[in-house]
Amino acid sequence: MDMIVNTNRSNRYVRSWLDSIDQSDTLIQDPETAKLAPEQFNPEMPPTPPPTSSSPSKRKRSSDMQDGNSITSRPPSKTAMAFRSFPRLAQPDETPSIGSLSMSRSQSQCSTSRRSTSPIKRALDLKFLAKPVLFEDLSDNPLAQLPADVQGLCTRVMRAANKLGVIPAVTRETIEAKMPNMPLMDAWFRPETEQDRRELDVWAECDVELEERVFDKTLARRQFRALVAIKEAAAESSSIGRGELAWNNMVHFPLLQHAVQSTSYSRRVVCEPIMNAHIAKQWLPEMGSDKGKAAKDLVAGGKMVDFALVLDLHKPRLEDEELGEAVTNLLAIQKSQSQTINQCNYEPLGLKPIGVSIETKTEIALTTGSAQLGIWTAAWHRRISELFVIDPATERIVTLPLLLCHGHVWRLYFACDRGQNITIIGPIDVGSTNDIIQIYSLVAVLRELCKWVEGPFRDWLEYAIGLKEKTEEIV
Repeated sequence: MDMIVNTNRSNRYVRSWLDSIDQSDTLIQDPETAKLAPEQFNPEMPPTPPPTSSSPSKRKRSSDMQDGNSITSRPPSKTAMAFRSFPRLAQPDETPSIGSLSMSRSQSQCSTSRRSTSPIKRALDLKFLAKPVLFEDLSDNPLAQLPADVQGLCTRVMRAANKLGVIPAVTRETIEAKMPNMPLMDAWFRPETEQDRRELDVWAECDVELEERVFDKTLARRQFRALVAIKEAAAESSSIGRGELAWNNMVHFPLLQHAVQSTSYSRRVVCEPIMNAHIAKQWLPEMGSDKGKAAKDLVAGGKMVDFALVLDLHKPRLEDEELGEAVTNLLAIQKSQSQTINQCNYEPLGLKPIGVSIETKTEIALTTGSAQLGIWTAAWHRRISELFVIDPATERIVTLPLLLCHGHVWRLYFACDRGQNITIIGPIDVGSTNDIIQIYSLVAVLRELCKWVEGPFRDWLEYAIGLKEKTEEIV
């Protein structure tokens, strides 16, 4: 009997001890966990921004500015002051973007307030932007469909896309020797009388002193070997399933660099890798008020592209110095977060206007790439419309060529300003990296795009900033 009593007493002691441990566990938290507030564990909501000190206001045009307003974060130079007299230039904002501030303010006031929509993933969604982005197939008569500023470019691109005159004539012997079973068409080869010296001179070496035709053959062989190496890298990347970053490093950037360097002697146009360039909040396109979409003060998610062909005004050559100075002076009187000519605050692009945007994809659907190019272009339009006074009722922003690469295949689109919307017309298949002749075709197209950036695109910038009169080729 005593043994039973003692056993029951021991069981009560054990239960009491276990109960005390359970209670202490509910009171003692892990020291690291205790430091965190409950809302920090919520993966659905972004962190609450600090409250703003002033209410957002809409951007004022130059006619609305008062003489006494303080509009700069640093005093402009005398030259910068002179550019204020240009009738086409907009004055900087007095406050940050209404879209970005209104979203931040609503989030800071209440953690349960409605958040902005998720980033656009389909080209179809772009029609709900405040300035819609629409897609249109290229017609049988593209010159009647496209604005004047890209009609000549389109003609030359389509000729190159059809492999007409895309290979230097001196390269024929090399191709016949290296690929004897490949059938060759005479139309693919460019006569020596039409050969652009710059295309082959990029392969020259200082110690080569040969008779001109032999010299050209030597350079042509070097170009051929380089393009074959790109083809082989693309084939291997496809066969072993390399990701987008590897494709960009091993295939796309070498190809773009070759095209750029063989077009411009003095780095007037450069290929800029911009994978890390996000759209700045103040230039994210505003959403329309269609049902099921965010209110107009909320914005679509920022999207990125991979490369850009840009006009280099950071280190301008002699004939671009006036344009470079005008752009620098205009940006100098903007607020610090707006001192860039493009839609992002990525420093390498600050003084390099984007002429051609390039998006690359591997396994993701083409529609995703189209959406990214669309949102990127819409943001560029918004930024340019604020930097220059562009009246959509009477004037148009320059047409922008867009390149979308999906694995081996490259396609070209044209983003046309229609005033109330942006219409992206295309595509044109312009080449592929799985065939050496198509690589020559693609290089020819890229060289034409570089020439367009040096020409009509640059002309429009000079017109927009007040340095040039309008011509028939300027939209």
